[in-house]
Formats: sequence, C-alpha cells, structure tokens
Amino acid sequence: MDILLNMTNIVSNIAIFLTCGFTIWQLLLMKKNFKADHERRRKQATIEFYHIINKEFTKLLVPINEKFSTDGIINVCDVKNDNTLLDKIYEFLSHMERLAVGVNTRIYDITVLDRMVGSFIIKWHDRLIDIIKWRRDVRKENNLHSDFVRLVSEIIELRKKRFPKQEEKDLAKIEYS
Repeated sequence: MDILLNMTNIVSNIAIFLTCGFTIWQLLLMKKNFKADHERRRKQATIEFYHIINKEFTKLLVPINEKFSTDGIINVCDVKNDNTLLDKIYEFLSHMERLAVGVNTRIYDITVLDRMVGSFIIKWHDRLIDIIKWRRDVRKENNLHSDFVRLVSEIIELRKKRFPKQEEKDLAKIEYS
C-alpha cells in the first residue's frame, strides 16, 4: 500500500511539475507574442502619423522652398522680418518636435522613421539650425526643440551603423588582368 501511495505522490508531483513548466512556457510565448505585436503596432503608428503630418509639411515647406534654394542653410537675417515665413517655419518645427517626442518616448519607431525620411529630417534640421538657436536665444529657452535635435543625433548614429564608410580604394594599385 505504501508503494502505491508513494507512486501516486510521485506521479502527481511530476504532473504538477510538468503543468507548471508548461504554464511558464505558455506565459513566455505570450510575452514574446505581445512584444512582437507591440513592435508591429509601434511601427505601423510611425508610418501612419508621418503620413498625416507629411501633408502639413508639404503645405508649410512650399513657400520656404520658393524663397530659398532647396538645400542651403536658411539664415535668420533672411527670415526674421517675414512673419508669415517665420510662422510656417515655427509650425514645421512644432510638428517635427511632436514627432521627435513620440520617437524619443518610444511611441514611434526610430528605425522605421529613419528608413522612411531620415535624410529629410537631417536636411531640414541642418537648414533650420540657425533659426532654432536664434529662437532659443529670443525666448530664453535653451531646451526649445531639444527633442528634434536629439532625434537628429540618433538618426545620424543609426545611419553610421547602417551605412558604414567603405575603405578608400587606391585606384593606382588596382591590378588589371
């Protein structure tokens, strides 16, 4: 009788152990699936939000591009007396700051954003950096547009990893066959 009782206890303990192991395994799978779904939604939200604000960008940037060449730095002295143009620039920077806050707080995905419009973001940061600095001085807010500036730094770092510089080839040493 004792042997039967011991065997029953052993079998029930094994069953409990296996059930606990299976439950833990299921929880780990659920966690993995939840994280994957969250990442997918974050990437989708990035694409959708950018699609929405891109329409605003188009409206805001047309007058700026009409007045200035499309790749040069925009100097403060060229715009500080043009309130209409300044308003468009400030509104653009406001949209970029909202986008950057979303990326920096991990609501939106920086990798997706970089692949979609990383060079666009860097280009406009570089074009408007003097205006950002001037606006910080005028408003006495050193952190104005800081999320946008941080986002650009992170995109630049991402791009360094994605596009490492290739070694320079000395064309004089190439052997022809």
